[in-house]
Amino acid sequence: DIFNPLSKSIQLEQIFSNLKYLFLENSALNFIDFDIWEQQVIKDILIYENKIFISYVKKIKSNKDKPILAFPDHFHDAPNKDELINELLNQDNDCYVNAIAVSDLNLTNLKFKDFLTFKECFADLANSQTGGNLHTFKENEILMSTGDWRSYERHGFVKDFPQDINSYMGKILSINLKDKLIKIISLGHRNPQGMFYDKNDDILYMTDHGPQGGDEVNINVNPGKRVKNYGWAIASYGEYDDVYTDEFTDEEIIVKKKVGPLHKNHKTYGFEEPIIHFSPLSIGISEIVKADKFFQSNSNDQNLFFGSLGYDDTGKDTWSIHYLKLKNKKIIDRKVFKINERIRDLKKFNINNEDVLLMTLENGSIAIAKSKKF
Repeated sequence: DIFNPLSKSIQLEQIFSNLKYLFLENSALNFIDFDIWEQQVIKDILIYENKIFISYVKKIKSNKDKPILAFPDHFHDAPNKDELINELLNQDNDCYVNAIAVSDLNLTNLKFKDFLTFKECFADLANSQTGGNLHTFKENEILMSTGDWRSYERHGFVKDFPQDINSYMGKILSINLKDKLIKIISLGHRNPQGMFYDKNDDILYMTDHGPQGGDEVNINVNPGKRVKNYGWAIASYGEYDDVYTDEFTDEEIIVKKKVGPLHKNHKTYGFEEPIIHFSPLSIGISEIVKADKFFQSNSNDQNLFFGSLGYDDTGKDTWSIHYLKLKNKKIIDRKVFKINERIRDLKKFNINNEDVLLMTLENGSIAIAKSKKF
């Protein structure tokens, strides 16, 4: 077991902020009125240049500049479907968008304000398929991922947002902190939950949730030099349904595959190929980090770690940290370390010239992983 228990207890201190008031006024963070999916609206947190950024899903009012783009699944079979849609298309209806809030960083009282609100608006929270991961990037820039908001996976609705260069959905974006200019770094993503930017090598590592199967780890060398396409949903190693579910009828899947055919090869169709994928079952892939000093080594190989929320490709319940060792962007070693708990988030810290992994787990605890000395 490479995971050593932490010898000292950790004392957590509360930092006061206006966060709950900001969210209660203009987001879905109202635990009394919303169901469990709608409670998952805080997506990520990033500390950068003495500021703290929070990515979240914001509730706004639709209007002609922010029309509702997709409707809840229950509209599909409703006898008054057209009436419901027309009502939602009218102005001044609740809808949901990706957003970022920011506060100056201090340890006493954080006062958040809106930093950026996207215009593409949806009538529901898309089962948390909204992205929202944040990471540092180049000077005065941060990265943000956006999900596709179930653009291919709704009943009676198929839209190609991830492949639409005029849409910010299903993308990796760079955001300039001075002028808030948004640039598309890559497209063709479903729900990217993990990002790690290696500034020294100028490489972006990403994880992306597949549908049923098709979780991916992707690499973007020199991100921003050109816009790269990772294929979803023209290419994917997953399926809209698997042997355990029957969410869509055969007729629905035929319609969906006319737009998103899920070809089982990326490179053949002009897309970036993942360095690894998990099929036929997803592992529930989560955050990714690069930790070259986790193991003692003098090599220049890349050491990647990413978390798992679900199941691996043999069907076993893993709840694990997955380890990949890369050389020239090719996998030369792979290990799975059992944690026996769903890993929500994963961060790397360097302590005394040794990389240490910090995990937030589904049971509400925080775990620390350290390597044995080899």
